[in-house]
Amino acid sequence: MRYLPKMQQLRVFEEVVRQGSIRSAARTLAQSQPAISRALKELENTLQTELFLRGPGGITLTPSGQLFAVRNRFILQELQRAGDEIYSAQHPQQGQVAVGVCSLVGSTMLAEVVEKFRLRHPQARLTVKEGLMRSLLPLLNSGEIDFAAGPVPADLKQERLVITPLFQVPLCVVASKNHPARRARALTQLSEQKWLLAEDESATLSSLNDELKRFFQALPQPALRTSSLLSAIELVERAGYLMLLPEPVVSRWSHSLVQLPIGTLPALRYGAVCSSHSPLTASAQQLLKILEKASGRDAWRCSTGKNSTPSLFPLC
Repeated sequence: MRYLPKMQQLRVFEEVVRQGSIRSAARTLAQSQPAISRALKELENTLQTELFLRGPGGITLTPSGQLFAVRNRFILQELQRAGDEIYSAQHPQQGQVAVGVCSLVGSTMLAEVVEKFRLRHPQARLTVKEGLMRSLLPLLNSGEIDFAAGPVPADLKQERLVITPLFQVPLCVVASKNHPARRARALTQLSEQKWLLAEDESATLSSLNDELKRFFQALPQPALRTSSLLSAIELVERAGYLMLLPEPVVSRWSHSLVQLPIGTLPALRYGAVCSSHSPLTASAQQLLKILEKASGRDAWRCSTGKNSTPSLFPLC
């Protein structure tokens, strides 16, 4: 490729992909449809490949277009981040940060972290996205978030990532307060019960310790999978399901949930995951430092003790 694409072509391509049509992209960018089509054609000529398939039903990305869409989004995000960082250097109290958090971080320390960050950067634009690590990592790879804070998957490929350890918390078995098995003291007493597991590729049975793997594989009824903590709590409260949860999450619903006296369960390891190819801006670094301090100070932070065994089992 002798020439690099022009910035305007990259923005046009991104908007067409986002909108799904040339007409909608033209309206959003306040340009004519012929101008949008011309920019796309010039981009294809520069890249020497066809990016879109055009037909009566609209346009769809070719395999080459799909590859380029990922890189293009990252390029635009990095340029935006570079501009924000320069602006933040000139206006220290401002800036822009986007972070992804799991439900445990969101329901325990997030409020404190946000308030302390706001005190130092009152004019900063802060965006928080909540989800499973499975859904947050693609946002990190595309540059849509600066870092993701949550359970570190056991099978996470770390070639392009930087992981900052945050804390560990023990797992426990939870049930509704009126569940008939609420006094069970061993997993073997719970094999006939209904179970929930997080619907996450990083929370597969291969991430469990041997005892839990054998237990869930031997269940007569496969565990129900869910990606929503609130839905899981509802099912535990009202439908009689059992679930493995980090202890701090259980304390938030202590009015309706009980922790079963089951011993020897694994601990969850949480961390902040950043991209090694995209340095954090000054504002993002500040937010991460505040999160680290909050993680180290919280009373519920634990290290592996006699009632837990180390594991990388992301649930929330």
